[in-house]
Formats: sequence, structure tokens, C-alpha cells
Amino acid sequence: MRGEWHEMLAREGVAPVSCAMPADGEHPPCPACGTAAALIDGACSDCGLQLDDPGGGGSCSTCG
Repeated sequence: MRGEWHEMLAREGVAPVSCAMPADGEHPPCPACGTAAALIDGACSDCGLQLDDPGGGGSCSTCG
């Protein structure tokens, strides 16, 4: 299945996105607008993109 996933990515011209936290403790930039600020109820404070479980589950919706 992983091979099929990699083939699909190559066919569509997209690449996986890393959600690694910066080592210096700063907030990572929003993938939609680039704002690097604390989330508000799990969403970007600038554009509102939902990035985290608003219930506090702590998992990035992109990374799982």
C-alpha cells in the first residue's frame, strides 16, 4: 500500500508535508497563510484554518 501511495504522490506532483516543531520552541507557520503564532481554539489566529483538535487532543489534522 505504501508503494501505491508513493506512486500517487509522484503522479500528482505533491510531496508529504512535515509537521515537525521548531527546536527553539517557536510556533510553526500556518500551512495556509504562513502566520507563526499561537493557535486559538486549535485554529490559526490569522486565517482560521483548523490545525489542532479544539478539544485539546493535540494531534495535527495534517499529520494525524
